[in-house]
Amino acid sequence: MRKKYLLIFCCLILAVNAFSQEDDDKIIIEPKIETKIKSESKTDSVFWDLSIFVSPDYNYRFFSGNDTNNLSGEYYNSIEIPRIGYCLGFSVGVNISKAVTFQFGVLYQNSGYKTKTLVDSIKDQYNRFMYTVDYHKDLRYHSLNIPLLFKFNLFKVGGTEFKLGLGVSPTLFMGKNTLRVYSDYKTPEISEAERNIDIQGLFCLNVLIPIGNNFFIGIEPTMRYNILGFNTKMKDATIKRNLYSPGLGITLTYRLFSEKMYGYYNKKIYDK
Repeated sequence: MRKKYLLIFCCLILAVNAFSQEDDDKIIIEPKIETKIKSESKTDSVFWDLSIFVSPDYNYRFFSGNDTNNLSGEYYNSIEIPRIGYCLGFSVGVNISKAVTFQFGVLYQNSGYKTKTLVDSIKDQYNRFMYTVDYHKDLRYHSLNIPLLFKFNLFKVGGTEFKLGLGVSPTLFMGKNTLRVYSDYKTPEISEAERNIDIQGLFCLNVLIPIGNNFFIGIEPTMRYNILGFNTKMKDATIKRNLYSPGLGITLTYRLFSEKMYGYYNKKIYDK
């Protein structure tokens, strides 16, 4: 009888020991699960890309219509040629999901086109021919643009990011000036742009190359197209020109993570 009680007692001790080992195993596993969750949440951090950029542009226009003198587009295409312009500005981008970044900014753009060599006949006060002068016209449009872009992540190679950007840009024309460029001097002609406000369609490819400490160098081929266009005033009232500007943007970007930004402000608050 005593052997029977002793056997039951030993079985109870073994059972209690087994349950205690299971509890110990759970305590060991839980910190690993917590660590995994923290590491995954870091990859989902919100970041802000603060960028400055400059872009040399190839500027020209699409042409449509005829003027009141019935000069065809072939004539204007034969005398008007592209010119090199530029744009510069800054932008702010924020990732709204793992695959998409929304970017907005402000830039100044110098666009337009120019003419081939033209010839003016110089006459005296009696309207008699004296000589000819060669020159060309340089037509420059100055605008303030507000680009609004969605950039989609394509792929990543190492730390280098490849993105595709699509968007629009409200465009405020600040003025237009035409230069008559002679062989030894220039004559400026300041005038108003044919349209005060336009909208650009934007398309770009963006390559961000990390250079350390959350800084990136960016290469950004971009196409800008003025959707509304403008009609030339006075005698060329029926002529419409839509400016376009393919360019190669160079950017310097600093990436600021929200955790770092919040930590900075919390520190400032609690230090007070």
